[in-house]
Amino acid sequence: MNENEYLKPVFSRKYDEKKQLFAYRQIAAALGEMPKELYEEMDGKLIQQDISSKKMTACFLRLVDVCLSFIFLMISSPFFLICSICLLIVLGRPVFYRQKRIGKNGKPFTLYKFRTLKPGEAKVTDIERDHMERSTSVGKILRSLRLDELPQLINCIKGDMSLVGPRPEMPYFNELCQKEIPNYTLRLLVRPGITGWAQTMYKRSDTLDEYRIKTGYDFYYLLHYSPCTYFQSLLFTLDTLVYRKD
Repeated sequence: MNENEYLKPVFSRKYDEKKQLFAYRQIAAALGEMPKELYEEMDGKLIQQDISSKKMTACFLRLVDVCLSFIFLMISSPFFLICSICLLIVLGRPVFYRQKRIGKNGKPFTLYKFRTLKPGEAKVTDIERDHMERSTSVGKILRSLRLDELPQLINCIKGDMSLVGPRPEMPYFNELCQKEIPNYTLRLLVRPGITGWAQTMYKRSDTLDEYRIKTGYDFYYLLHYSPCTYFQSLLFTLDTLVYRKD
């Protein structure tokens, strides 16, 4: 029996919605994630109703996103200039890389990054190998320092993204996970983030099994959607950057 199987009977009784949410939050808080055995079988309406009832929280976090994004843009403007000049010298134009991603409520948007790869067709089924084959020396440095993500502050100001939230996926992976992972689309109830609980607590996901695990961390964020979790994720991101964790 899977180590999380024993949790299922807890939810087999007819708990009212508040008690169910409380129980889910308690388990997620204890583990730092939501086990896939639970989030794949939970009633998605519980999360939908809970997120929709937090409109004031969403408005407050949107205001924080805009303010902090402007501040971070001003602070990082020298890095923007240096990165742009280096990329112009090494790769030429364009400096920015635009890629289609899936955002809140399944709405596609254009994500901005510094271009760190040589021209060529992206291999979405083997991203790690694709990056190894097409990376430049400047690109490797930018990605290792996470500086290639800086242009996404523009996405935050536009409202496509938040500073904190589930990572926006490419359409290919979004469609794959929707088919294979029950309740996966619930992570689209909030704006995707540059960073987030899942990004700081788990590694980069390349396989379906890894996406299943990472989705459990996204559910933690959904269940604890609040300013407290938002700022906690930002602090954990700082720790990740300082200690260069993958």
